[in-house]
Amino acid sequence: GKEGSSSNPCSETYLGEEVESEPETRNTVNAFRAFAPIIGAIDWHSYSQLIIRPYGDSYADSPDEEQLYSLGEAMASTICEVHGSIYENIKGVELYPTSDWF
Repeated sequence: GKEGSSSNPCSETYLGEEVESEPETRNTVNAFRAFAPIIGAIDWHSYSQLIIRPYGDSYADSPDEEQLYSLGEAMASTICEVHGSIYENIKGVELYPTSDWF
């Protein structure tokens, strides 16, 4: 598999049988395509308590890094105030390298 993914079906980072092979991924990609152009997205992982911003394939800053970082920090702060949960605001590549597809 590619860096950051596994070809082992039992792995948490299993890359799947083919591109967009999983229904969740396929539906997300289809929604992004249907509503294009989408100018941004933030992903939050409640299991790991992470707010993930671009990029997943590079440590370089996104052109919108300042705004995305601030938004992620605001989200983390609000989640903490409302639910008491601590979320970390990170670039996707800090979790594991992925391919940024949109």
